[in-house]
Amino acid sequence: MRKTILLSCVPVVMLYSCTVLSKSQLKNISAFATATSSYSFFPGEVVRKSQELHYNNDILEASAIPDSAIIIRSLDQAKAEFETGIALSKKMDLSLQLIQQYAALLGHLSSDSLADELGENTQTLCSSLDGSITLFNNAVAKKIPSTVGSAISQIVRIVGERIVRNKQAKALKKFIPAADTLIQITSENLAIALDSDLKPLIENYKERFHDDYNKIVFSHPDKIDYNLLRFYVKTNSDFEIVESLRAKCISSAQKMALAHRELKNNVLEKKHLGELLRETRDFMADVKNLYQALKSLTPTT
Repeated sequence: MRKTILLSCVPVVMLYSCTVLSKSQLKNISAFATATSSYSFFPGEVVRKSQELHYNNDILEASAIPDSAIIIRSLDQAKAEFETGIALSKKMDLSLQLIQQYAALLGHLSSDSLADELGENTQTLCSSLDGSITLFNNAVAKKIPSTVGSAISQIVRIVGERIVRNKQAKALKKFIPAADTLIQITSENLAIALDSDLKPLIENYKERFHDDYNKIVFSHPDKIDYNLLRFYVKTNSDFEIVESLRAKCISSAQKMALAHRELKNNVLEKKHLGELLRETRDFMADVKNLYQALKSLTPTT
């Protein structure tokens, strides 16, 4: 009788061990989630920095106007142009919001600590992500398929009131493959906005800055002084950094998509990884480079 009981437990133990993911797999998922969350900050920051540079140039133009009343109107117009330019970032906001919320849910589900009651938090994160998908699909032509929403609903049912290891793995195995389309579509949308919309805008701002400086400053030697020359050099440098940030954001979006696709393939079965997946490491390195590039940007005040 005792042998029968022991043998009957073996399939249960084997089933549980096959269901869970290894600690190294969870570590990789968590690392990807952290890098994705960090990345979502940079595209909007590139837009904001480009608009700050343009706004400073508008102030330079206003400084050449002799009439104080016209100067005030010119500055008001410059502020309006600044706000209009910032509106460009709203084209990316829906994609960035999806990425942020997906990263939050992914990081939550891949947590190594399961001591707390996490069911309620999971439901909140799932609800937020589901709502963002609806907003995204209402605004863009290329929709995120309903299978992602179905996977979100299944996560809530799987997790229930408390996450345990086998529920955690089941939720991740269900959600990551279904959400791969979300990452592929949002990364593509970001790359298009950063390339087709923002690149020509930055080029136009830089050209206008050079034209204005030639007309307002360099064509009048009596106006040239140290501060104006220093501002010219710094602004040129900042334009170069902003352009570099823009290009890096596109590269990072593409690497994010590649890293997630490999992540999707990796969670299908339990594996012990010697280190983080190469695609995840490449993506993390790109995000770190973005941070370093942004740090080197001269404050535009």
